Amino acid sequence: MGSHWHTRRLAFGAVPLALIAVAPAITAHSGPNLGWRVVYSHHYGATSAFSTFWSASATGTRNAWAVGGRTPNGAPGSGRPLAVRWRGGRWRASRLPRGLTSYLFAVSADSASDAWAVSGQGGYVLHWSGSSWSVARKFPESGLTRQITGVTAFKPTDVWVFGGSGAYPGVGTWHLHGKRWTKVTGNGGNIDSASALSRSDMWAVGGIKAGQDAIMHYSGGKWLHATGTALTGVQFHGIVALSKGNVWASAGLQSNPARAFLVHHTSAGWVRVHLPWAVEPGRLASDGHGGIWATASSGKKTWLVHRTASGRWSRFALREGSFAAGLTRIPGTRSLWATGSLSQQAGSKAAIWAFGRIR
Repeated sequence: MGSHWHTRRLAFGAVPLALIAVAPAITAHSGPNLGWRVVYSHHYGATSAFSTFWSASATGTRNAWAVGGRTPNGAPGSGRPLAVRWRGGRWRASRLPRGLTSYLFAVSADSASDAWAVSGQGGYVLHWSGSSWSVARKFPESGLTRQITGVTAFKPTDVWVFGGSGAYPGVGTWHLHGKRWTKVTGNGGNIDSASALSRSDMWAVGGIKAGQDAIMHYSGGKWLHATGTALTGVQFHGIVALSKGNVWASAGLQSNPARAFLVHHTSAGWVRVHLPWAVEPGRLASDGHGGIWATASSGKKTWLVHRTASGRWSRFALREGSFAAGLTRIPGTRSLWATGSLSQQAGSKAAIWAFGRIR
C-alpha cells in the first residue's frame, strides 16, 4: 500500500493458532446508545505482542468476518493471522490452517458459505467454504517480500486479489474465474483495493507511475484510468462506490500528504471536497442512506467521520491511542462495523466497534 496506510501497518503484525482456538466469544449488546462503541476486544499472544483487526466484511446482520493478526515485536512479516466471525449474535474465533505466517489484511465475503481473505505479507489467499478455511493460492516468495492489499469476491469462482505496490512491491492483480487464476496487466495491474457495484462495475485505488496515485474503473471487462484535474498529483487511500455516478475516495497531495481531502465523482466529473477538520481520511464506507463514513487520524487521535448525503459533517472520537483500520457497512442497514486496535503500543488489544442496531 501507499505511505499513509502501510506506515501504520508496519507497527502491527499478525495470532498463534493455539490462541485463536481459545479466544473468547463476546456478545455485542445493543443498549440505548446506538452510536459507535467497542463490542469486541482481545489481546493475543505474549504481553508485549501487538494485536489488531485490519479489515471486516459483512453479508448481512447475521454474518460477518473480521481479520487481522498478532506480531510479537511489530515486524510485519512475523506473527500469526487471526479471523473472527459474527454468528448467532457473537464474535467467535475461527480456526485457520496451520503453518501460516504474517497477518490477514483484507477479507471479502459474498455469502455465509463463501469468504476470501489475504495475508498482508506471506503470499497466501484463504477461502472459507462454509465449514472451514483452506489455502486457495500461495504466491511464491523470492527476493523482497511482496504484499497483498485487497480482495473482492462475488462467488467461489469469481474473485479478485489485489497486490498494489507501496512500501513493498505488490503481487499484482489476479482474477479467479472458474478454476483459473489470470494475472492482469496494463492499467489494472497495480491495484490496491476496490469497491464494487457489481461484478462488471468496480472502482479502485490503483497505481500508474507509483502505488496509489490513480483511480481505476472496471467497466466493459477492462480497467480504465480515471482522469481529471481533481485527481492530479494525488495519492489515494480508500474508495467507496455508492452508485453509478456517486463515488468517493480519500486522498492527500503527493507533495504534501498532510494536505488531506476527499474526491467525489458525480455525473459532472471529479471534485475535491475538504473536511472541516485537519485530519487525514483513510478507509471509507457507505452509511446506507447516500452518505459516507470514513476513518480519520491526526497524530495519536483517531475519529470516525460522517458526511450525510446533504453535506452535513460530524465525527466521533475513539479513545486516544486507538487505531481504526477497517470500515464496512452491514448490507440492508445503516449499521457498520469498524476494526482496529485499542492501542498502537505493545500489548495492544485487537478491537471491533459497532454503529447502529446490531442484531
